[in-house]
Amino acid sequence: MYIQLVSKNDSSSNKKWDEYIEKSRTATFFHQLGWKNLLEKVLGYEPFYLMAEEDGRVKGILPLFLTKSRFLGKALISIPFAVYGGICADDEETSLFLFEEAKKLAKEKNVDYLELRNLYENNFGLIENPIHYTFIIELPDKVETLWNGLKRKARGAVRKGIKSDLEVEISFEGIDRLEDFYPIFAHSLRNLGSFILPFKYFKTLKEEFDKRIVMVFIRHKEEVVASVLTFLFKDMIIPYYGGCLSKSLEYSPNNLMYWKLMEYGIENGYKFFDFGKSKKGTGSFEFKENFGFEPKPLHYQYYLNEIDKMPDPGILSWEYRWAKRLIKKVPLGITKIIGPEIVKHLP
Repeated sequence: MYIQLVSKNDSSSNKKWDEYIEKSRTATFFHQLGWKNLLEKVLGYEPFYLMAEEDGRVKGILPLFLTKSRFLGKALISIPFAVYGGICADDEETSLFLFEEAKKLAKEKNVDYLELRNLYENNFGLIENPIHYTFIIELPDKVETLWNGLKRKARGAVRKGIKSDLEVEISFEGIDRLEDFYPIFAHSLRNLGSFILPFKYFKTLKEEFDKRIVMVFIRHKEEVVASVLTFLFKDMIIPYYGGCLSKSLEYSPNNLMYWKLMEYGIENGYKFFDFGKSKKGTGSFEFKENFGFEPKPLHYQYYLNEIDKMPDPGILSWEYRWAKRLIKKVPLGITKIIGPEIVKHLP
């Protein structure tokens, strides 16, 4: 078995990578080469895409990015700004082979740590961060079955949205209207004390994944008050970047938005709905549980190369804590300027 480093200009290895993604049981949306192009173009992270081959056949892959963060140090991460990452392989032998190659690269690049954001468990024996959970359900064949499976509180919130005359639009062409989506997304992140990605990030996202993105817009009296950018991958529908105006929360637009997206999934033959990652104890965690989703632990693992503890921005930097407090207080226009400068240090 040997390792090939996949480069942008090698069309043969790119094709092999894409073909492996399509057949791999453990590959996610974020393992696609488009994610590599996105992070390299917009944020300047250096990619190292490792592909294990044997007798001319791909047996496993591992996408890694070299990041240098003022808050989190120097790291190899699989995969920045993604819920999932880590190794996709045909068998345990290939998984361990790729892991050993990643450790060699971590030492060669003299990083503080290697981080693998795994959806599935493995036998690497690494320390894990236990606070991250994912919410994935198998969609039934009928919308009625899904409706009956929702918790009573969630059904009430969806009905409230309908009674409030909220209008719902689900569109593949919606990605062309980033100007409608971006201010709402920025508004929501600012209110949470989080940092906004640059507008260029979403423009590049459109270029890379145009046919695998569907947008949902919620209107109240002709005004867009909520929106979510959603990824489509194989048989899975993945709402990923969403937001809602504070003034519209009384109408429950988020509940209606995600319900309509699940409904869309069933009507268009998708088998799974992935509500993404949340930390236990947060509002988003509670929101997803109230919808009837069962949290499942994610396996975010760390190989510590030059440090003794898992990285934590809240512990490592007073600057990070200060910036989170500040971001909630400044005008929205300013958050769009300073947010992208900070967020690239939080991969």
